[in-house]
Amino acid sequence: MCPIHFVSGAEPFTAKDKFAHQCRQKLIKKDLAGFSGWDDRAKITDEQLASKLQESLIEGDYVDVANLAMMLYFRTHGGK
Repeated sequence: MCPIHFVSGAEPFTAKDKFAHQCRQKLIKKDLAGFSGWDDRAKITDEQLASKLQESLIEGDYVDVANLAMMLYFRTHGGK
């Protein structure tokens, strides 16, 4: 399978690079807005994160889906 490439200036980016960049940008924006605590089960449960993931999927916000999946993954697998 041939990767999808995007060109930004002289530097090519694959679809996964562009998507990962969008995920990082959204997380940075939320951090700067004061959002925190995804890794603290006392602030938000796994079930609440999973519910937010489902809502984001229904809304078609795939960047949020990916970020929320990352959060749940790190909680359950320790990032391994």
